[in-house]
Amino acid sequence: MLRVFVNTHPFYVINSFSILETLTFLGLKIPRFCYHEALSIAGNCRVCLVEIDLGVKLVASCAQPLSEDLEIFTNTIKVIKGRENVLESLLLNHPLDCPVCDQAGECDLQDQSKVFGGSLTRNFFIKRSVENKIIDPCIKTIMTRCIHCTRCVRYASEITGTPYLGTLNRGRNTEIGTYTDYLNISSEISGNVVDLCPVGALTAKPYAFQARPWELRSIETVDLTDGLGSGLYINLKELSPISILPKMVSTINGQWISNKGRFSIDSNKNYRILDSYIQNKDHSFEQVDFNALIKRIKIENEKQCFTFIINEESDLKSLANLKRVSSQRNSQIRIVRNPSAIKIENYYTNAATKIAELNNETKTTYLLFSTNLRIECAVLNIKLRLKSKDKYSQFYSLGARQASPKLANFTFTNISPTIIKDLLEGKSLQFSKIFSKTKFLVAFLGDALLQRLFMSKQDLRDLILNLNRTSVSIFINQKANTEGVALLHFPKISEHLLMQKNNITILYKQEDNNDTRYLVKKNKGQSIWVHSHGSPIAKQCYAILPTVSTLESEGIFLNLEKRPQKTGKIQDSCNSSVIGASNLDILLIELLNLQGNAIQRPIKALTFINELVLHPKRFDTLTFKLIKDCAQTVEMPIALYSQYPLKPVNTNFYLTNNNVDFSLHMQKYAHIQKKFNNVLTDLIN
Repeated sequence: MLRVFVNTHPFYVINSFSILETLTFLGLKIPRFCYHEALSIAGNCRVCLVEIDLGVKLVASCAQPLSEDLEIFTNTIKVIKGRENVLESLLLNHPLDCPVCDQAGECDLQDQSKVFGGSLTRNFFIKRSVENKIIDPCIKTIMTRCIHCTRCVRYASEITGTPYLGTLNRGRNTEIGTYTDYLNISSEISGNVVDLCPVGALTAKPYAFQARPWELRSIETVDLTDGLGSGLYINLKELSPISILPKMVSTINGQWISNKGRFSIDSNKNYRILDSYIQNKDHSFEQVDFNALIKRIKIENEKQCFTFIINEESDLKSLANLKRVSSQRNSQIRIVRNPSAIKIENYYTNAATKIAELNNETKTTYLLFSTNLRIECAVLNIKLRLKSKDKYSQFYSLGARQASPKLANFTFTNISPTIIKDLLEGKSLQFSKIFSKTKFLVAFLGDALLQRLFMSKQDLRDLILNLNRTSVSIFINQKANTEGVALLHFPKISEHLLMQKNNITILYKQEDNNDTRYLVKKNKGQSIWVHSHGSPIAKQCYAILPTVSTLESEGIFLNLEKRPQKTGKIQDSCNSSVIGASNLDILLIELLNLQGNAIQRPIKALTFINELVLHPKRFDTLTFKLIKDCAQTVEMPIALYSQYPLKPVNTNFYLTNNNVDFSLHMQKYAHIQKKFNNVLTDLIN
């Protein structure tokens, strides 16, 4: 601790603090533009000037360290006039377009000029103009407003690892930009520069001219575009979602979100299903009322059996209700999961993991099994990049090459599932000894590994735990509720079940992929498409029923560390006809003639799930412990193509699930990224 004097008042503060951090900690308001707590110190805006007793000149408080008995003055005449002069110089070339600027109302330059700036100007020169840059499909640039704080430059270099932005020219001709258009697309988290920019130089293009900050209201929710579940704020103008901002959750995503979570908000409006339809004999669709459609299904199928095919994006509450009804009417309703869904594991013998542990300053070995974190979970990749700067941590990637930028202390080995089998069983002389003797091992496992090895998550976790008793396994899930589906132990669908007579297959929020097409074809016209959005597969189904989207309903989702997260209800339904099938509970009541209280009846075997649905925050600090004292070696069969190298399941970051497939912004991102990757391939070859 050090003793310092702030405006003649003594305080004791931490040695590692800078003057700006000390003054902010004490509650004093100090202007700043270039300083950001997540970035390195630049000290180039010079607006955070203070006076100290060690020198004649004013110093930048963000770059000045503390010393014993240092005297700091923040409100002298010299400091006030110095800040006025700096703000006046920053406004020399800044345009007077605040009425049409999307940053107006939340602009740091406006706020600082009003509080710390002067009332008069001494400059009457012609303002210079700068050509706008094309750096991203969803980022609008007006570079004349730029004050050269270099936040975006440092973010690109330090956080994303791809220095696509830089400072061009010198002096009066200084600019921020790139050498190539759309170079920003090389990063999946480039949209965060919109939040970093203190002026209106970088703004969100979908938000342009839509609303002002004082017209909006915010609702907290969760990012459902991947398995991490980053915290979000969704801004609403009346009942329409306008923009998405990150929510600071230090234990999960910090203050960053991916481009999928930020710009896929338009998927709520595109390709929506707002009415119920049924297919006639001439293969034409007739619009009918929801209740009339349910009656028609019952008349045509008197002894029907309903088979619900669920995926990994349905919320836990709806799936738990479906499980209860299925246990009560086992002969009338069945629940199965898509063949591509994740494998079942035993949750009651599961070691809980916390993403927050990545911030610990301990010597750790990180093992990436057949996963490319930059594509499969971009926000988690940020945490690993920051952790990789620690010289005591080591990183190994087995079976999947990490996309550029590479992590520090990174070792890549292109191996096959056969070598991985020997490694986990302790038979690999090259790797087993390294991983068994490390003090703390964190293993990140991708879906490709589970598809090549015919085993469950728990069996694979036991093998890693047997290799290293201090190991922690984190499975990188592509979908928002993969862990919730595995928790409920839904069986996998079989062809025998589809070929039964009077069997109506309900495709509940399924994706448009090869597996779903095969299911519809095998069911021979007895499929019902229950979704909030349309799809070419829907035209091959017997009936189409609308549901609410993820932005219109509340739900519980388990992220990849099994943390229960509750989404917020953003808005009411877009159309009154959707209310008839607004959720899975209403659909069950109408199809099976159930009473409303029958769905809410608890079952003793599902007490744990009931607690998750009713009290999700209760399990935030819960730590599961292994029941077994010692992990047993599990038989690990491998596929016929086990000699070939492992590759990630997903190669396209922007089109991965139902939450982003219907977004026009994500389709534009995917198109430009494909074009960009082809150019890089040609350059490399």
